[in-house]
Amino acid sequence: MCGNVRGAIVLKNTIRHSNQRCVVIHGTHNLTVAENISFDTHGHCFMLEDGGEIDNMFRRNLGVLTKFATRPVSPEETDHLIPSTFWITNPKNQWVENVAGGSIDSGFWFELRDKVRGESAQLPLSAHMNPRTMRLTAFRDNVAHSNGKHGLRTYPHGFRPSEMTVFARTRSYRNKQDGIFLHNSLNLAIIGGTLADNRIQIDFDRTSNCLIDGTSVVGMSELREEVLNSHGDLLQQDEIIIGIEIHGFTIHPDQRSTTIRNIEFSGFDFATANRRSLVRLDDDMSNLHLSTWIVMKNNRIQGHVTPVQFD
Repeated sequence: MCGNVRGAIVLKNTIRHSNQRCVVIHGTHNLTVAENISFDTHGHCFMLEDGGEIDNMFRRNLGVLTKFATRPVSPEETDHLIPSTFWITNPKNQWVENVAGGSIDSGFWFELRDKVRGESAQLPLSAHMNPRTMRLTAFRDNVAHSNGKHGLRTYPHGFRPSEMTVFARTRSYRNKQDGIFLHNSLNLAIIGGTLADNRIQIDFDRTSNCLIDGTSVVGMSELREEVLNSHGDLLQQDEIIIGIEIHGFTIHPDQRSTTIRNIEFSGFDFATANRRSLVRLDDDMSNLHLSTWIVMKNNRIQGHVTPVQFD
């Protein structure tokens, strides 16, 4: 609860085997957290505590092996169930060139709520603050890989800024579920970057006016296929590899499209799994009350594969 600490920096520290988190910013603004390394820690690692923390910078930090908290800090906390290397409760901050690798659950988790919680909720600055609708200051050149579930996600409350918000040049690969999982979100743009070797490279789940543009989407890289083949085909024949998945949702008058443009699709013509698709529309689309609008243009496909699959 330090308030404005402009000029303060947490720099070049190593945090190992912590039983309770790594770097926690609580009721503090304008702090820089840079070039720190965490390894084999429990609970959310680099995090904003109450959702009222703004104008902080996370730059070139590395978090490896983020595990479950050994015990709940309070009934409101989630890191004993869903630990993330970067736990983000307010988007009015900056994340630049950070790496999240090997978390039990997520690399970057935007868990945004409609109001500030905890002690910060009593501060005048937080009185009318709604983190879920605030604009993201900066999220660029970050990497998420080898996480147990998601590289980056906005589940469950979503992220709904009033203006288009950009995630620039994100690289998310070899996560067991989604490279990026956007849920219940609005006005988000994934620009550039690479999504590769995830089960689903990017999942748009009940989103409106979201965009992916200029991104390399790779179902299976040559390196991963080589590794799998050398170990006797570890990929199950019925496993699904998806480039972009889109879920239906209830139609509203102000609904706008998901736009997919300037995407380079590759690595979907491998032979080790028989269920693969560049773009999949899930079975919710068969429900007449659910729908979505999709715009696809200027995309390129390497190999021979059906571009769109209806499930």
